[in-house]
Amino acid sequence: MKIIVCWNECKYAELLAEKLEKLLNELSKKTTKVAKDNKTYSSNNLNLEGLEVFLCQNKSTFNNIDWHTAKYVLVLCEMTWSHETENGRYSDMNGIKLVQHLRLIKKVKIPVLFLSLLGRSDILKQKEHAEKEIISTRALQHVFADVLEPVEKWVTELESMRDLTDTELEYSYLYCQPSRMLAKIRHDQSQYNTIPLLLEQIGKIERILNVYDFVDVEIETLKNIKNKLNDNTLEINIAAIQKKIAATCYISEENVRENE
Repeated sequence: MKIIVCWNECKYAELLAEKLEKLLNELSKKTTKVAKDNKTYSSNNLNLEGLEVFLCQNKSTFNNIDWHTAKYVLVLCEMTWSHETENGRYSDMNGIKLVQHLRLIKKVKIPVLFLSLLGRSDILKQKEHAEKEIISTRALQHVFADVLEPVEKWVTELESMRDLTDTELEYSYLYCQPSRMLAKIRHDQSQYNTIPLLLEQIGKIERILNVYDFVDVEIETLKNIKNKLNDNTLEINIAAIQKKIAATCYISEENVRENE
């Protein structure tokens, strides 16, 4: 069984190494082979049976791994590197970006266990993490675990996971690319038929668009819709609002797609 572990030095590196060793020992019961890159961590002294373990800890290692032959990928969300950079910040959540790249560009179908020092809701509610809802897509074989949770829970989650089908892989793109995320919101508009739900969707769109500097008109349109929804003196036509949000999404999709 081949497992790829993507992480790097961080505040909780020792704890991660200790938990990783416990996890792999739980999963290992069959043969012996461990592969590592040239960086050293306390987990590098693993003596495992039944596992081929690759510790992927930098951009160059990432590019040299055969991802399609692994059984699982374990990814620390707060990695400071990704397929794009070697020097990011913990808050960039590069581990999530890396998985989005694996799905969208490398077409990797193996299941992913996201590990984080934050809770899932803490990540999703942060303004700069609008494109990170992939960590909530359990049906697409993406499982999220708090680093502080018992290792036994990680084992249970991994053992219940499987590779994506072709259809599921294609569906996962909706969580990997801004234009596709906007398309999904637009297609789902009819489901959002209350003011709180509409405000929630506007928030998602705004967070996706805030990283671009060429969608000022669309952002202003959303701001106006939001102000209207928050005005208790007005009678709200839900259907009309849904259409306006969908139209704004469509225009934004086209603009964003040209710059992806």
